[in-house]
Amino acid sequence: MKGINLKQHCSYFLKLYFSCECAPGWTGQNCSEEINECDSDPCLNGALCHESTIPGQFVCLCPPFYTGKFCHEHYSSCDPLNDPCRNNATCLTLVDGRHYCVCREEYNWYVFKWMTDYNDGDCEDEVNNLRCVCRPGFSGPLCEIETNECSSKPCKNNGTCVDPTNRFLCNCEPGYNGSFCELGMNECEISPCLDGENCVNRTGGYNCLCAPGYTVYLKHVYMVIIQKRSVGV
Repeated sequence: MKGINLKQHCSYFLKLYFSCECAPGWTGQNCSEEINECDSDPCLNGALCHESTIPGQFVCLCPPFYTGKFCHEHYSSCDPLNDPCRNNATCLTLVDGRHYCVCREEYNWYVFKWMTDYNDGDCEDEVNNLRCVCRPGFSGPLCEIETNECSSKPCKNNGTCVDPTNRFLCNCEPGYNGSFCELGMNECEISPCLDGENCVNRTGGYNCLCAPGYTVYLKHVYMVIIQKRSVGV
């Protein structure tokens, strides 16, 4: 339960009403309501807004190639004014905002050493060029692109695909299992029905059918079986 913000300035008029000038981050007649600064969507270019622990402030988490308080300033890691590469190397910008330097032939060993550490790619130093063999889960000339194994929709029967690095997992709907949710389960194998009932398997579940001479009803979540009896005259 939020209390009244103490950093407020209230003025009383003729003892009939009062008006409060709230501190940043607070609102309401008594300055008791905290403002969520992210409600106004202050962050630009797809940035994520996080409300700060300091009332009245927020933080924008910028996507690649953007910076500034509101992620409104475009930048390049290969900006000529702040070129990170040396010895006349060529700077190339990666999709995640990082950069790498294509060195002249006499400096190729250094870029080769750096590239072998990028997403654990296995890079070979060729003449004026690098050729990288990517480990599973990554692609691209520099192994800079993470592969989405769920893009091929491998999960069957409405299973949900989850894409961790280098593999995928299928969360199956009830009644299915297997790596691709391709196997239908037979719930009757565990004998879920009571004595005197016949189990019938169906998609995603099962039905219990009473044997001839029996009926069933539910009372307080308990299942009760009553045998029908003939009443003599």
